[in-house]
Amino acid sequence: HKYYQDPTDPTLFYYLPDVFKLSRRASTPHTPGLLVRFSAAQNAANPINVNMTYAAQPQVNLQRLRHAAEALRQDSSLGLNGAQVRLRPLDVDPKQLQFNVWRADMGNEARADKAQVSLLGGEGRGIVDTLSLSLTAFQQIYDAWFTQVPMLSGQVVVLLSDAPSQAEIIPFIARLDDTTGPFVDFDAARSVDGTVALTLRNGTESPLDVKSLGVQIVAGNAVIAGTIANVDAAHPLRLAAYGSPNHQADLMVTPAQALPLDVPSVAVVLDPVDVQVFPDRAKMTEAIIDAQIGAEYERTITVQLAQDTFQAKPALLSFIVKFANGPDIQFQPSDAVLSLPAIVLAKTTKIRQPLSDILNRTADDGTFRYKRTLMLRGDKQISDTDWLTDEGDVLVLTTAGLLT
Repeated sequence: HKYYQDPTDPTLFYYLPDVFKLSRRASTPHTPGLLVRFSAAQNAANPINVNMTYAAQPQVNLQRLRHAAEALRQDSSLGLNGAQVRLRPLDVDPKQLQFNVWRADMGNEARADKAQVSLLGGEGRGIVDTLSLSLTAFQQIYDAWFTQVPMLSGQVVVLLSDAPSQAEIIPFIARLDDTTGPFVDFDAARSVDGTVALTLRNGTESPLDVKSLGVQIVAGNAVIAGTIANVDAAHPLRLAAYGSPNHQADLMVTPAQALPLDVPSVAVVLDPVDVQVFPDRAKMTEAIIDAQIGAEYERTITVQLAQDTFQAKPALLSFIVKFANGPDIQFQPSDAVLSLPAIVLAKTTKIRQPLSDILNRTADDGTFRYKRTLMLRGDKQISDTDWLTDEGDVLVLTTAGLLT
């Protein structure tokens, strides 16, 4: 890693982030910084447009910075004579930044003129970008986010001089199991035994393991290191998703030295927080779909019935097809007369399908449900007991299983 010395203050150095990662919202629940909007497209092959807005934040290894500060302080070539070194994140003119995104469906794409890119983190900073995708392309990216197969990635190129060889490259990682925080919320209170009671809560939509917690106790003007027993990589603390039973745990923080007696209350800083999130696909899907826009789409289904159905079944007065997510279709004997000389009766309807089912793969990409109802002479009625399913755009039906 490179560090850039301030020309007017030799003890001040600037650093670049290690990586950009998808961020999480600051408010609880800390859901991913993604917003997905759907709209109709004038394309029969891909009838749904997807606009995906995502936010990413720079991330830096704090231990790396601590080691760097000490190494710089001791570097005799810098002429610091052991003076304390300060490190700050480097900020540059946006014109010195290039942002390139790689997508599996189209390869590399320069996004610097379309996205907001900043080396600094915080609200409204980092990377904010919107991609326009077909539903198929978005499904591929979304599926990959729950696996180890990359379908979306990128890099921020920092041009610090006119020489391309001097450019710094910062990776952009787009994975839902590897985001930047916040992940947890907590309350802390001083205990009578000199320890600090810490209530830790999972603030995300998914279960997670807490692998380690760095703890600093602020008591008045004193900042005292603290430790939590039995929370480490070998003994991770599993917390259920936000709002679920077992989403919080009560822990005890032991200070490295006695807390000042004249300070009745203390504050706690958790840094770093090392967690592993186990993405809950259904809850993430619910969190990222824009609630202001209907997350359903209409699909045209053509229902076909043999033209001689009513002639072959004299007792049949009406053939009704009831859809779980759309209006009914009804066939009557007069339809057969009007349809001559066609060999099938055909009517269309529009059914509504939730996009979340498709994104979560809880439906087989277009599966819909229907039931048949036969109205017979003598005020008799026969219906399917259970929902039947199909996934094609043309549904061919008979009376089989209901009327012999």
